[in-house]
Amino acid sequence: MRGERPLTLLSSKRSSYLPRRRPARPRNPKLDDTDSPTQPFMLWWAVLYPLSRLARYYPNVWAKLTSISTDPHAAPIEFILREAVRAVPELALRAIRRFA
Repeated sequence: MRGERPLTLLSSKRSSYLPRRRPARPRNPKLDDTDSPTQPFMLWWAVLYPLSRLARYYPNVWAKLTSISTDPHAAPIEFILREAVRAVPELALRAIRRFA
């Protein structure tokens, strides 16, 4: 054991069987056949619009879905709404400045 080099899981040389790692970056899904990615503002709209319709036209279902003590969907919905309050105003301002 003396004089042996410690075994390492990854050596400095890249092995051909190891997948190449790409830097993590957010990916926006495509909603049509164009090459341009969907804008984050539109993705938020696609999430928030159905939730707003649910809250307006089905208030009993909305109240049940957002009851943290009885429904497992309440925490994710609250998280989405909290993030929307943080993200959407800035995205809306950017969109207005971009197209104004």
